[in-house]
Amino acid sequence: MLRLVFAVTLLAAAAAQSQRDPAGCAPVEHRAAAVRYARLINTAESMAFRNSRRYVPLSDLAITVPADAFTAQLSTDTRSYLLSIKDRLDPCQGAIFSDQEGLIYTAAPLQ
Repeated sequence: MLRLVFAVTLLAAAAAQSQRDPAGCAPVEHRAAAVRYARLINTAESMAFRNSRRYVPLSDLAITVPADAFTAQLSTDTRSYLLSIKDRLDPCQGAIFSDQEGLIYTAAPLQ
């Protein structure tokens, strides 16, 4: 039971940390924009798969990611895809990742 309480406490602390704006990093609103782009891309890929039974390259989607703010890469073998969106303006080099499962992950490089 003590292990469970400890694990829940660690998870709560990690979640609280992920919601804070680390000093010197991009504002939360900017990171939220990257998440919105990931959601748009996931939705477009889901629709493409529903219509043609295959995932398509980013260039085939009607979504424009602002190149001055983010770098987006999408790799697909038509049965799955892997998406990364890196924040070009974030001094902490934050990134967003997702795939055909639709879950969106935030990441930062190891320091």
